Amino acid sequence: MPLSESEASGLDAPDLRTVFPIDKDHDYRLNLRAAQDPAVFLKNSDDGGVLLRERNAILDEHPERHIGILPAGERLLDDVIDFIARLNVLDEAALQQIRAAPSGHERCMLLARYLETDFALMQSDSDGNRKLVGGCVCFPSSWSPEQKVGLDLEQIHSFVPGLNERLGERIELFLSRLQPGKSVVRSDWGLKMRPDFNHHPLRDLPSPDASLTPQNGYVRVERQMFTGLPPSADGDPAFAFFIRVSMYRLEEFMQYADLAEGLKRATQTMRPEVSAYKDINDDARGRLLVLLSAGVVTPHA
Repeated sequence: MPLSESEASGLDAPDLRTVFPIDKDHDYRLNLRAAQDPAVFLKNSDDGGVLLRERNAILDEHPERHIGILPAGERLLDDVIDFIARLNVLDEAALQQIRAAPSGHERCMLLARYLETDFALMQSDSDGNRKLVGGCVCFPSSWSPEQKVGLDLEQIHSFVPGLNERLGERIELFLSRLQPGKSVVRSDWGLKMRPDFNHHPLRDLPSPDASLTPQNGYVRVERQMFTGLPPSADGDPAFAFFIRVSMYRLEEFMQYADLAEGLKRATQTMRPEVSAYKDINDDARGRLLVLLSAGVVTPHA
């Protein structure tokens, strides 16, 4: 059963104004901010278990699409479990069950079943390559997590048009300075025509098109947190990448004049290859601009 937009965070969230600025054209931006409280980011929401039930259903049906861990990722996984324990994000019974699992894959699976946020584990080597060595992504946005395990960061980002060229050096500098135990956050966005959190390509969900309306369109926002982990025995850095997804019905999003204007500017100025990567074809892009220009929804007071 897909999650509805009712599980999303509030549209008055301050970080949305950095994702949809009204005074800047669309571009790749890090927009990194120190995490005020990593525990708040990671703590399960008070939604009656809706999100966790959705995650468990996904892992029951297609675990091979969403979870994987290499031997090199097992130490990082245990470091993440320790980090979560220090923050009191999960109760002791859950932590004991996770830690008692005999294999890295089983510990990864159990953590994914208890934790609402998706997570990925990255380990650097002596040459500075940062490889994805494990994790669980139940809620991907039109990409295949199972195809990324074992790739380095440059290879992963090569699928995003122009990202390595525009931000590669800044990303490397940021990650090289991320200290163990420190966390920073950022956000990114996309456009969908269903409220499902899980947009794995093999689900073959419909892409936005000319039939987009304020009622069937959804703005997807991914809030991301990077946390430094203890380095390897050779001193090579490691970090975890956590993702929390929110879905906002376009009709509700457009009630906020500043957000609607920021989305309009981003849509107008986005390079065609980036729009295609985000699965926003020309018909959807044109339709969204018509809706945003018409002001079909009364601005939020």
